[in-house]
Amino acid sequence: MRLALAGILLLSAACATPPTGMRVSLAPPIYTPAMSSALGIGLLPVAAPPSGVKVRYRWHADRGRFKSWEEFTHEIVDLGPDAVNDGEKLYWAYGASDMTGMPPVNIVIYAEDAKSGKPLAETVVRLEWDGEFVRVAR
Repeated sequence: MRLALAGILLLSAACATPPTGMRVSLAPPIYTPAMSSALGIGLLPVAAPPSGVKVRYRWHADRGRFKSWEEFTHEIVDLGPDAVNDGEKLYWAYGASDMTGMPPVNIVIYAEDAKSGKPLAETVVRLEWDGEFVRVAR
């Protein structure tokens, strides 16, 4: 009986949990610091939040820096290795001190309920330098 009750409680808790699936769209999917006109790899979170929930995204890169680009003012804002936004496209590029050896980079994106701060989803993008371009690790 206890096992059945525990199973029912676990199932009802799982049904009340918001979906955890999230991925990140990369555009352009490759980047090289030699491309002076490129801000970096564009990163856009793709998720289906629960109905009526406003989502905030927290970004962290263990190397490099995030940048945002204001389309109307053409302003580039350096956000550093940590950023918070509402799901707008961010760009990532190596920082000047990170370019020695071009080590792999882990970017962690957390989705949370903007009102309560409750975690909704998390994903990791790993980028690596292939000798010519930075791209998603294989």
